[in-house]
Amino acid sequence: MESGEDIIIFGEINHNDALIERRGAIRELTRKGYYVFSEGAEETEYTSDLDDPKSVFATIILFSSLHTKFGQLSDNPEDQQMALIKKTGLVYYILNQSIAPNIEYLLKYYNGIRNGTLTIEEVLGSLGEFIREHNFDFLGLLGHYFPTDFKYYDDMVVLLSLSEEDATSLSLKGSVDPDYGEKFKNITQELREDKMIERVDKYMTQDGKRRQKTVTIFTGNRHSGKLVDELKKKYSVRIELI
Repeated sequence: MESGEDIIIFGEINHNDALIERRGAIRELTRKGYYVFSEGAEETEYTSDLDDPKSVFATIILFSSLHTKFGQLSDNPEDQQMALIKKTGLVYYILNQSIAPNIEYLLKYYNGIRNGTLTIEEVLGSLGEFIREHNFDFLGLLGHYFPTDFKYYDDMVVLLSLSEEDATSLSLKGSVDPDYGEKFKNITQELREDKMIERVDKYMTQDGKRRQKTVTIFTGNRHSGKLVDELKKKYSVRIELI
């Protein structure tokens, strides 16, 4: 690669080795002066999160709802453990929002994290029983954190209102579910990709010189089609499969 290109590293991380490898690549690229977009990256002079926090939070709420209902219907301990993992992730995101939680029990922990007397790690370590036992109002979370004009808000309402049976089916089938797959895809893929495109485009248009640079996208085989297609309309794009 020639110096001065803008680099997007894009792709899902499915195991620790891949995460470590990508972090190493990011450090090396930024050291050479490249600008890197990556899912979950810190906001720095040379790096930016490819994901939009709001779209990620919407996805977290949805998966927590679906897996909670799946776990309630299933007798399999692995399904119940997955529900607990998803709800723990949800609480992590709730405690990191700029808006105080609408769950009263979490307020003291939220405030403690904000004033520096508690860490998020300490809090999550003490909330295991609460997370297991609390009956989360997923629709209430949606209404608390998202305005009604949020894109796909109505789709979220439908999916968060599913029965245990329908939620289980959607958890297993995802976007190919015959009844709710399209709405699922809107939240978990379309919304995220739209926001990814917005974030990259905003960066590229802040400086007229950036329009002339090549965008190199490191990607797997999933979730990159729309991102690639839309960026190609404006910029020189090169694909590197990983």
